[in-house]
Amino acid sequence: MSTYFIGKKADAPQVWKEEPYRRKLYCLISPELDPSNQDIACGLVDLPEGGRSDFRGHEEGELFFCISGKGHIRLGNEILPLEADSAIYVPPYVEHQTINDGGCGELRLLFALTPPFGGDRSIIEASRQKMQEVAHEGK
Repeated sequence: MSTYFIGKKADAPQVWKEEPYRRKLYCLISPELDPSNQDIACGLVDLPEGGRSDFRGHEEGELFFCISGKGHIRLGNEILPLEADSAIYVPPYVEHQTINDGGCGELRLLFALTPPFGGDRSIIEASRQKMQEVAHEGK
């Protein structure tokens, strides 16, 4: 019988990013969470009204699926709309930024990285560091 890893938002490592790139990131699937998986990482991004990610590219391709809300994605010099039930693929090294323009509530995106390069690990490491800080403060 095969064993499968199920990523749940309630149990996922998460990190809140402050200004100027306000957003909450969750890592649902990652080689860091399931060593049998070396192919893909995925998670959620919650952008509050006015929130945005940093503008950068990275070595793996990234797929975004808009679960809810409305905003834009900046790809190089182009700005394209993001709305519920739409998806966009960003090829490796293309600089990109997700933006919640405001007026429609939170923008929630599912992201998938393939092959995973470390964006997933940075969420997990930041989450673990925050948990250690909280545990240390409680002593």
